[in-house]
Amino acid sequence: MLRAVLSLLVALVAAVRSTTLEKSLFSYVSELSFSGSFDNLFEKCLRVPNSICLGGTSTVVTSNSVPKGLVAKWTFDDMYAVDYSWNNNHMHKLVRAAPGFNGRGYSGAFVGDNSGLVHAGDTLKTTQFTIAFWIYLLERPTNNFRNVLSQMWTHIAIKMDDARVELYVNGVLDNSVPIKRGGADKATAKDNAASNATSSATSNAATPANAAGGERGGDITIGKNAHYSSFNGYLDELHLFNRSLNKSEIISFAVASVTGIHDTEFAYVGNYDCDYATSMRADLCRENYQLCSSFQLYSGGIHYARVNGILTSKTNLWSSDVSENAVESGEKRIALCCRGGAADSPMGFAKGNSASEEAW
Repeated sequence: MLRAVLSLLVALVAAVRSTTLEKSLFSYVSELSFSGSFDNLFEKCLRVPNSICLGGTSTVVTSNSVPKGLVAKWTFDDMYAVDYSWNNNHMHKLVRAAPGFNGRGYSGAFVGDNSGLVHAGDTLKTTQFTIAFWIYLLERPTNNFRNVLSQMWTHIAIKMDDARVELYVNGVLDNSVPIKRGGADKATAKDNAASNATSSATSNAATPANAAGGERGGDITIGKNAHYSSFNGYLDELHLFNRSLNKSEIISFAVASVTGIHDTEFAYVGNYDCDYATSMRADLCRENYQLCSSFQLYSGGIHYARVNGILTSKTNLWSSDVSENAVESGEKRIALCCRGGAADSPMGFAKGNSASEEAW
């Protein structure tokens, strides 16, 4: 056994010695520091294909088992919306953080004028595509019929091949539109299906075939652009494939994974409709509880409130670290109390590590 291990080490050393670098490895490592603009963030990286990218503010780690045809994947869990498909299709706009789907990580908040931009590239050119994502609409429910309900997470998948555009809601086929052979009709069918399905959640989200049967390129805009308004909601786990996924593959994306929330009594409603001054009162919460910090809300508090029906008619929550200067006169929100003190938060994190209190 020892002889086999030593042989393997010798082979690895020989492979490293036979590798030709333009300069020493230490020279590459010394260039990892980053102080430039966001557009240049990923230019100074130590790259090992399909394995790792070390940048100044982000680390992307992937395995060799990248799903077939995946050309972009945005989880929104990092400071910037980096592409986890290893195709460098990073969003070149700062997307605001919001509560993550299923109580894990973060999502991207596309509210008002917020949007994400992905520059055109060869990996985005395709004659067919599938785009899949989780969406959470912030608008309150209306009496009008809609297939994407507000104030709850819904999985959407849109796929297009040479014949049809199909819309899936929570893994179930919701609508199918045939593509006519005319180029204008083909583009119109795609645009109508995509915009109706997502309430303008994504615009120009892929590059379908044009009239000549070739490829159409262009930047990708997520959220608001010159032709579509924003949809006021959150997006999470956004995947873009350069092929048409089958039904089983789409269903696999729509199945929620384990959230990791281990304590169902770590939060409760201290006041369902109160102003800033009331939310900051020391007697708002009972013993061993305090007003949740924004970090505690992001770490499971908001998910807990959703699954227990607390956010059915309201979505705004007070946090212990919100600035009084950011509060509008007469504004009222829900005050959620979390168990644990400053050094003993319910999710095992220290209080005060706040995310943006304006994210919802």
